Amino acid sequence: LFDVAYYGTLLFVPEILAEVMHADTLQETCLQTITVMLLGVVGNALSILTLSYCSVRWLNAWGFVIQSVAFVLVGLVAMQNPDATSLLFALVCLLMVSLTYGPNVATFILPTVCFPSDVRSTYHGLSAACAKVGALCGAFLFAPIHDAFGIHVMMFVLSGVCAA
Repeated sequence: LFDVAYYGTLLFVPEILAEVMHADTLQETCLQTITVMLLGVVGNALSILTLSYCSVRWLNAWGFVIQSVAFVLVGLVAMQNPDATSLLFALVCLLMVSLTYGPNVATFILPTVCFPSDVRSTYHGLSAACAKVGALCGAFLFAPIHDAFGIHVMMFVLSGVCAA
């Protein structure tokens, strides 16, 4: 489920920013996209720091909670006050940090914790294959849902995916 939300958002960051920021030029959209994407490093660093104090399962579970809340916040503001560009940009930045925090790191560590060593590589491969199916779903479903219902509905759908 993580890859549905992660790739469903990550691949469409320029489109999300163009809608919430009302950027006039390609240069503005590129600078905003670079800023948001660089915040992914912050999320990964926070995950690594958090692992010193909690388990991988805790990191994974709370990462999904934080992602779900971030998606809801972006969706609510986009629906209620679409002209609040500064607030929406800050929330999209928070969303990017949340997407790279928790499950993004835990995905690579959990198989070593969950699977016995004699089947670990096989099950890790199966898990990764299932994740790529999720990534495909996120990539292919984002545009039709967004075009039909708007960015706020897309954010609510992705929040539900993270909460599931």
